[in-house]
Amino acid sequence: MSPECTSVVPFEAPLPPTPGWHDMIPEGVNISIFCPTIFPIATSSEEKNLLQHYAVSVSRSLSVVPDEINPFLSLFMQMAMSQTAMRFALLGLSASHLRRIHPSFETVMTKYLAMAMEKTRGLLDDAQTSDEAAIEGLATILVLCLHEICEGKSRKWQLHLKAAVSLINSRRNCKFPQAVRFLLEATTYFDTIATLSFSKPPLLQDAIYPPDFEPKPTSPLISNDNNNNALQHRRPVTPHALFGTAADLFPIINDIACLAQKRAETPLTVYSHHAFLAHATQIETRLLTWRPATSINTPSDPYLAQKMSAASHALQWAAIMRLHQLVEGHDKSHPKVQTSVRNILASVSMIPEGDLSESILVFPMLMAGLGAVRDEDKQAVRSRMSVMGCAIGFGNVYEAQELIERVWRMEEEEEGWRGSGVPWDVMMMANGQTLIMS
Repeated sequence: MSPECTSVVPFEAPLPPTPGWHDMIPEGVNISIFCPTIFPIATSSEEKNLLQHYAVSVSRSLSVVPDEINPFLSLFMQMAMSQTAMRFALLGLSASHLRRIHPSFETVMTKYLAMAMEKTRGLLDDAQTSDEAAIEGLATILVLCLHEICEGKSRKWQLHLKAAVSLINSRRNCKFPQAVRFLLEATTYFDTIATLSFSKPPLLQDAIYPPDFEPKPTSPLISNDNNNNALQHRRPVTPHALFGTAADLFPIINDIACLAQKRAETPLTVYSHHAFLAHATQIETRLLTWRPATSINTPSDPYLAQKMSAASHALQWAAIMRLHQLVEGHDKSHPKVQTSVRNILASVSMIPEGDLSESILVFPMLMAGLGAVRDEDKQAVRSRMSVMGCAIGFGNVYEAQELIERVWRMEEEEEGWRGSGVPWDVMMMANGQTLIMS
């Protein structure tokens, strides 16, 4: 049963009213959910209502940034206005979000998702010869993947993610236009988060991260005319809708997954054990010395930089704790575990409850829950996860909280894990490998 929604605690300083998203679409993008003339001819009132719910609610649940810089709004809505498969996918995702409160949307959700799947099959058939089909196909697959992730208990997200990765990998020599770069970045994000569930390397042959962080070689997948990356790295950056200001942490999370696979597959002889520890030490050094990029603030959110920094530090300590588990085991009493728990909870406490940036906190809160020993820490995790589930409104957040509660019960009931913590592979098997993201 999903936790009951609790009241949202207001931020210390009142935030200015958020402008309607239709007033903040980048110049040149002419869409507005509140202007009926933008809908394709014969758009039903059901579709208009679902698209409006997507615009004002779902798109915000998916993003850590305000409307004016949220591509789930500007890019995805723009595509839905002209692309049938994408429109059906967004309609299905919107109905899925509403279904948690209004079960009658189950049939509506099923209808639109089935229509999106049917259209996507045709797009994938044409993707190798048509850039337009490849772009719409990739976008639609990502929305279908998001639906399955946000269902919580669904495992079909793996199939959609593999399809998206396969499409990108098969077009390595074909450049995607800059206007849809977010689709490649989103695939990279999901691919990296999946490594936490499987403890295996990412599937993408060329990961695409936001361009405003550390200078990286130009990817063959996407053209890049910007030669000022190094200069931009020293300036405040625009946070990413999925990565926030922690994009540079995700390659390190990939390396942790690669290390986990090596440990599982390679017998730890004396030599390999030393190599394993040396690799782990190198990763830990990168984690401990990492600092998030400084974020800009936006007109609608003058506290964005503060919240992005706090969310990034929570992710950092979650990754440190995961690496420690891999190297040292799951002893919850270890000082490094308890330090990580305290730092995660301290960082999260700097973010107002119900804030958009909670969308990146599922992994940190999961790790804090796994390491919590004190009753007050467990209560802090339980309380915040309940608020996050209510504010975000997707099942995978509730599933993450249920997993934490399940692990706590296992530690209390099974003597072998009492005080020592449940091993990661056992926990993920109990979880059914739900993707731990929002």
